[in-house]
Amino acid sequence: YDFSTRVRDVLEALWQPDRATEAWHEVRRRHHFRQTMPEIDLGPISDRLAASALMALQVSEVIGRRREQQLLTRAAETVVAGQQRLVALLGEAGVGKSRLGQWLVEQVHERGQMHTLRISYGRSGGALSGILGALEQTFGFAGAPLPMIERALITRWGRGEEARRLARSLARELRPQEKGDFAAPSDAGGGRSALEKRVELALAVLERVRGDQPLLLWLDDVQRAEEEGLALVESLLAAESPVLILITGRPVERRSRLAQLLEGHGCTPMTLAPLGREAL
Repeated sequence: YDFSTRVRDVLEALWQPDRATEAWHEVRRRHHFRQTMPEIDLGPISDRLAASALMALQVSEVIGRRREQQLLTRAAETVVAGQQRLVALLGEAGVGKSRLGQWLVEQVHERGQMHTLRISYGRSGGALSGILGALEQTFGFAGAPLPMIERALITRWGRGEEARRLARSLARELRPQEKGDFAAPSDAGGGRSALEKRVELALAVLERVRGDQPLLLWLDDVQRAEEEGLALVESLLAAESPVLILITGRPVERRSRLAQLLEGHGCTPMTLAPLGREAL
């Protein structure tokens, strides 16, 4: 299950008398269970489903940003309806840009509306910075050797030739110094630059991450983004797949590539000022 809300929907049906048997058979089919539905009294189970103190804990609310939250919500709804959106939140350090980004991630994921990928650009770079770092975190590959990454991706994506080639290519990008168990994929570069090849690989991987759902791609601290990050944004916007691209970072110079990208796609950045006295 990609989203907890889908697990909830399946489990909820198990203690509804008119749906329990059908729901149990669906769970059996999905997970290849051989057991028949046990004869149990479902009443006590449903009685215990009231939220405990731990389950009642919630992430603190965003304060003083109602307008921005409404704009982000509308952008997400547009993408869920099948369109594309590019949104930029700019402001000085500490005004809450990343907090709003995280709030949007939580909203769309809790509702099962979008897959999400956050690309962060650290001050000093490092293993978890940029596109490859984001994919490594998403797939949980931290510390895994190249052969394990290859096998895990093939298991996830299937054993078709295209899926295997993509898995090998991504594994080699994540672990360029290691040697894998599989033969290296043929390189039909056709004169493309290294940047173009990496962006093409990232696009193919994002299509696998997205599946049949829209994608929320969040570029955080974009003022430190490498060239391939902005090239990926350009390529995504040129494609037809539904994607919400959220950009957060410091204010940018008018002549910068990011400013030109935003202007070229008709995106007027939302500039966040520090919270007022009442909100504080």
